[in-house]
Amino acid sequence: MLTADCLDKYQQAGRLEETAIYYFHNVPAEGANEQVLEPLSDKLFPVLDSILPQITPLKTGYLYEDSDLLSPIGLEEVLQKYAADAFVVMMSDAGAVRKYYNVVRLLDTISFFKALRTYTLNYIWLNPLPKSYWKDNTAAQIARHVPMFPLNREGIQQAVNVLRGQQYIIEKPL
Repeated sequence: MLTADCLDKYQQAGRLEETAIYYFHNVPAEGANEQVLEPLSDKLFPVLDSILPQITPLKTGYLYEDSDLLSPIGLEEVLQKYAADAFVVMMSDAGAVRKYYNVVRLLDTISFFKALRTYTLNYIWLNPLPKSYWKDNTAAQIARHVPMFPLNREGIQQAVNVLRGQQYIIEKPL
């Protein structure tokens, strides 16, 4: 979790005129249509590649204005107010700390990013855990679809370069 001091420094360093900071628990949005997973039901660790076109943007749900998750605000309201042509930085372990694969969490996350993409293509994900922790879990699958970088000096440099427009190859773009 980011501290208030860390967020202040982030805003100052970026010389950003307006920065909106929101929090979430486990996934940025919940409630994607799980019926799209039916063709994958016979797989132990299904990937979403074959059903990506059927995953619809998820704009319902809530983000939170506080780190205690006590002040909800509608996701669609946040997207409409702040996401248009914005630079979006997600920061989460993407489930890597639990070291397991959760296909519903992956579906919800991909569905959220499809909604975000209707407002901006300028987004990255910073993961506080090193890449070695992403292996064989939900984080690894999210990183196949979203530019994800470890939260270290090199990862932050790569993330900033991507936000500046440097090409970054994603295994399975949305």
